[in-house]
Amino acid sequence: MTKTKTSPRDFLKKLGAVRPMAPAGVDVLVLGKFHEGYYPIRWTKAAYQRYQDEWLVFGVAAKDPLTEEDCKRILSAVSAR
Repeated sequence: MTKTKTSPRDFLKKLGAVRPMAPAGVDVLVLGKFHEGYYPIRWTKAAYQRYQDEWLVFGVAAKDPLTEEDCKRILSAVSAR
């Protein structure tokens, strides 16, 4: 049995992500409440397929793509404050 990979858009939407104000044609989703200039998690879909999606955690670029579990852990830590 093979496990199908869930797209970032799918699991972010499932976690409650919303689209912030962004230019038309740019696929952006954010998780968490805006705090001191940043969202806890921001995902931007690359405009061209040759580039990877961009993940920002409080405005800092993540080296690797985040997983659903990473997002849950970050949101849990933020809500515990």
